[in-house]
Amino acid sequence: MFYKINKFKEHNLVKDKVLDLIKDSVGDSSGDISRTDWYVGKGIQKEYFRFLLPYIGPYIESVVRDLGHKECQIETYWFQQYEHNSEHPWHTHPLCGWSNVYYVEFPEDGPPIEIKMPFSDEIIIPKLEEGDILTFPSNFFHRSPVNNSMKRKTVVTYDLTNLK
Repeated sequence: MFYKINKFKEHNLVKDKVLDLIKDSVGDSSGDISRTDWYVGKGIQKEYFRFLLPYIGPYIESVVRDLGHKECQIETYWFQQYEHNSEHPWHTHPLCGWSNVYYVEFPEDGPPIEIKMPFSDEIIIPKLEEGDILTFPSNFFHRSPVNNSMKRKTVVTYDLTNLK
């Protein structure tokens, strides 16, 4: 399998705090995404990620080991929120190794990520639940389809690079 799903055991412990910190952070709409801080510079400290990192750090280390490496660097990170009718069209994350998506809020009727297989029209839709962390190759085209749910979907995404 080209992707990995980790069940984030600390999700219920951190969810409300992460959402509160996201609510208080700089963020705005971007294209069809309801709210994101993707455009905020890499060097800017983001409190929600500073809070989250000690909890997700062991998951990052586990994924890096599973990929046969000993260390990596977090290239960038951001949050995205999708209200009703918002989406994120097909895109890649160039110059990175692996993208990771932590599903902070994920309504049962919310749209899961779609990942397009290279050199093919095949689209993979991983079975995800709230609290999951999905890892997949950053250079695979992927998207978040239109959120037809009346509930918000919130993700924190981070890219890993410099795997050694």
